Amino acid sequence: MTAYVQNHVQGARDFKYRQRPDLLEPQREDIEFQKQLINNSGTGMQLWPDAGELTFTYKDNGTAMKGVAGGTGRFYLSQAYNPLGGPPMMGISAQTKSTHAASFPAADFDANLVEAMSKSVELDTKRASSYMDLLLEIGTQNV
Repeated sequence: MTAYVQNHVQGARDFKYRQRPDLLEPQREDIEFQKQLINNSGTGMQLWPDAGELTFTYKDNGTAMKGVAGGTGRFYLSQAYNPLGGPPMMGISAQTKSTHAASFPAADFDANLVEAMSKSVELDTKRASSYMDLLLEIGTQNV
């Protein structure tokens, strides 16, 4: 998150990160379903979810600003047989599941408003499914 903010908010500093496992609660059922799929696949893959939030400060046209960026992600660790011998080949990938960001003049920063905003975001499963279908179709055409 720090790298993302540094690349998108000029002069960002005073980074403070905190874990936010509560952000995973709306996804708990899907996380458990995905873990079960992975555990039953026999691939030896592992999945773990994580969530956090980063606050930071910066100046915008001379005004002291405070911002926050947060989100949830899922991390996947896979292992494969090494045909050259030795330890297995390992790969890790990640997927962002939800994000939120906001900034205010530092004097007006309202953590409760940011919290209400982040909790108001809901996954639209129908839209997500349509998007995944589109990506599958594009991938099929590319192949």
